[in-house]
Amino acid sequence: MTLDVKAESAATLPAMPVALEQFDLQRGGVPMIGVEEGWQEPEYDPRTGRAWRWATERATLWVRPIGRDVRLIVQGESPRRYFAAAPVITLKVAGRQIARFSPASDFREDIVLPAAALSDANGRVVLESDQWFSPGDRDGSPDRRHLAVRIYSYAVE
Repeated sequence: MTLDVKAESAATLPAMPVALEQFDLQRGGVPMIGVEEGWQEPEYDPRTGRAWRWATERATLWVRPIGRDVRLIVQGESPRRYFAAAPVITLKVAGRQIARFSPASDFREDIVLPAAALSDANGRVVLESDQWFSPGDRDGSPDRRHLAVRIYSYAVE
């Protein structure tokens, strides 16, 4: 399968470099996932080779509805590194709570997303945390981001 992408600048605007940050082209019926609102930019530690993205207190994933249940696998760092007590994290699809967990250590959650709920939600899966922090409040830096949970990976099957 080939995909050609062409970008052109409006005549009155100067040319600007463009990059695709997130791209996954699959044929119909194959699950796909992407981030929407509530996700911070990807980060990477070259010393450890570890990559992650911070989710805010309300972060949305898009999971392609394919007419069958889809398994979502989410892996993340222990929130106890940042909070005195483990936060309660919920996943909702079409307003329905699909999963609820409270990780006290590094975690991996395998969650079945029902086909009908995914279809009703146009693929939107909402991850909510009852705790978050702003780094600037802790270290005096100008970093005002809302950080709830550090996610190492997310995938669908």
